Amino acid sequence: MYLQQTSTGILQGLGRPDLSTRHSLLGAGVLLAGVYWLTALPGAGLRGAAVAVVLSALTGCCLNLRSIARLTGSSLPARAALGAIAAGMAMGATALWAYRALDRSSSSLSPLLAALLLATVVYLLAALATGALSCQDLARFLRQGE
Repeated sequence: MYLQQTSTGILQGLGRPDLSTRHSLLGAGVLLAGVYWLTALPGAGLRGAAVAVVLSALTGCCLNLRSIARLTGSSLPARAALGAIAAGMAMGATALWAYRALDRSSSSLSPLLAALLLATVVYLLAALATGALSCQDLARFLRQGE
């Protein structure tokens, strides 16, 4: 979803808001169709709706990236894209595991915050390890916060 929003902004910056709008509408069509069909599957329910949201964002994102590559002659390096996907999956798995492993019996936000902090650290380490994020990028980001 983040990449879809970012690529939408890039297309608008390139003076092609028509493409980003068209891609968003196609993504919305995928969302509507997905919600209609996937939530009707026995046992899918809310999970079907979540899958439809992901498919919608993926549709818009892929169409945006294809248009950006066509307009600029430049594309997202496959290694960086796969690294970002792997880091995101590692982050999601870590957050889920940590949240389930921590004691959630209290009404405190501590277990949630601890799971999110651990997942963020795992994401950064995985992004650095896969090359989706360079040490220079991370240092530049940290300097901006000063």
